[in-house]
Amino acid sequence: MRNRPATAYDLVMRVPMLKQRWPAWVTDTVLAVILAALAITSLLNVGPDEQALYRRTVDGFAYALVLVQTLPLALRRRFPVPVLLVVVAGFFFDRMLDFPSTIATFGFAFAFHSVGSQLPRSR
Repeated sequence: MRNRPATAYDLVMRVPMLKQRWPAWVTDTVLAVILAALAITSLLNVGPDEQALYRRTVDGFAYALVLVQTLPLALRRRFPVPVLLVVVAGFFFDRMLDFPSTIATFGFAFAFHSVGSQLPRSR
């Protein structure tokens, strides 16, 4: 019998650090920080041509709204509804004030999923 080729999953699971199961808060915090870093990086890279498409220029308030949409995700499993409300408020003001779009808008989807996964499965 021939050995089957190693899959990507097999290769990743050979790393001892990745075999252990991380607590949920660690996973959520890493997700929030990575999403915030990507969103801030995309705001830093908005050029003048792209900036001309939006009503407002990138300022400190734009960065604050990005952080409001991403960092609360670190608490999404413990407090799903308040996190959803905060993230939706940040998303609403971000779109209403017409700042350049970032990946921070995915925070809305993560928060919405967290609330949906906490609902009872009675139906």
